[in-house]
Amino acid sequence: MLGLAKFNSEWLGTPGDDTVAQSGNQLIVYGRTETIRELETRRAGDDRAHANVVDGQRRIAEAERRKAERNGTGDKMRSL
Repeated sequence: MLGLAKFNSEWLGTPGDDTVAQSGNQLIVYGRTETIRELETRRAGDDRAHANVVDGQRRIAEAERRKAERNGTGDKMRSL
């Protein structure tokens, strides 16, 4: 999560783990669309679902790295 815009116009940039969103707050997030959509239905504290998403992201990142290396852009991506 990049930030939380509260209904009273207060802005919390990079909120901590203990931040609780309330009705009327707006979350500012980034990520893959399917992952963000999955968050809408995931229950709080579902560590298994979280671990599955983290594992899936690692696989995606590894596949992207291999593709970049095949295309000759691997070194550029590593330096970012």
